[in-house]
Amino acid sequence: MILVDEYQDSNAAQFKLLHRLVGPGTFICVVGDDDQSIYRFRGAEVQNILSFPNQYPMARTVKLEQNYRSTQNILEIANSVIKNNKGRHEKQLWTANRKGGKPHLFYVQDEQDEALRVASIVKKDRRYNESAILYRTNAQSVAFETMFKRSGIPYKVVGALQFYEREEVKDALALLFLLTNTKDEVNFKRMINKPTRGIGPGSQDTILAYGPEAEGDLLVMLRLSTEKSGLSVKAREGAKYFFYGCTSMPRRCFRKGSWLTVPISSSGNLGFSITIGSSTSRTPPARWRTWKRWSTHFLPMSHPLKVVAFP
Repeated sequence: MILVDEYQDSNAAQFKLLHRLVGPGTFICVVGDDDQSIYRFRGAEVQNILSFPNQYPMARTVKLEQNYRSTQNILEIANSVIKNNKGRHEKQLWTANRKGGKPHLFYVQDEQDEALRVASIVKKDRRYNESAILYRTNAQSVAFETMFKRSGIPYKVVGALQFYEREEVKDALALLFLLTNTKDEVNFKRMINKPTRGIGPGSQDTILAYGPEAEGDLLVMLRLSTEKSGLSVKAREGAKYFFYGCTSMPRRCFRKGSWLTVPISSSGNLGFSITIGSSTSRTPPARWRTWKRWSTHFLPMSHPLKVVAFP
């Protein structure tokens, strides 16, 4: 017995492999929906499922047309659109659910405009526990999360981390907080050894021991620890890299439009690069996008970082 799921997304090689595996006494069952074949760009061949009855003349087709999630009005729209596809198995979705309200179609400029429209609808309705936003990829949550935070709309992301809870985002913000407040010990400890540069707990204690002499300034502590004994060779080199990155970055910041671009990963000092934009910004500067050797994290923040905090 051979069972195949999502058969509409199988490619030519998988089709040939399946054909070779099937023998005279083999029972084969494939499950799929030709209307959901969306991966042609990566080699999926919808004809595999469309031609299945011809490849296996004894096959029996079972149509699973009942829908359990949507209302009748939504299914009627889906049926009216999908029936125009060429080359498909005829099917008619139906549901035992209520008819439901009529769906509304909106045209928007981009993801920010879409998030703003949705936020205004949700905030006006205020039925937060009865509202859901469906999107296909996790990256699409960023615009909604940012807009919801600005609008004071409570939300939770199901099946994935919230954007601002992701490790790389927290790391990028930690660096920015440290740059604007060099006495921020929590974020200093988070980033001093990330990526790993040989500065473990013991070396960190050695650095922090210069606190009274540095009057609490963590970058001064870092400099003093590299100038005096107490750190291992590896830890001292790592501390020098981190210190150089933190102290030279403000001088290398530049403004373009409403964007503040902070190149941090020069010479591998910190291992990050960050682009911060205001709500009126749509795309990062072209110069930034061309620096492919740096990993850019786009963080749309409710309040852009103030450059006046830098010397």
